[in-house]
Amino acid sequence: MPLPRSRCERVRRQNENERAELRLRPALEAYRPEFVVYFASTVGANYQVGMWLPYFVRIGRPFIIVTRTAPMLAQISELCEE
Repeated sequence: MPLPRSRCERVRRQNENERAELRLRPALEAYRPEFVVYFASTVGANYQVGMWLPYFVRIGRPFIIVTRTAPMLAQISELCEE
């Protein structure tokens, strides 16, 4: 009996998450960030991160920004591409 569509989607997402987690540690070890910025809000990334990003870049040290949600990740990614 085939799995219901929603169950298949959950299994697929879980597999994608597990593969991404396996790539995360080696990527971080290779990048070697010296500091981390954690942004937990669900709104305001353009203002909050955008305000501080030029200073983080100016420091000249590798860093990462951690966020809790995909929408915030998308907003912060756009800021970092500028």
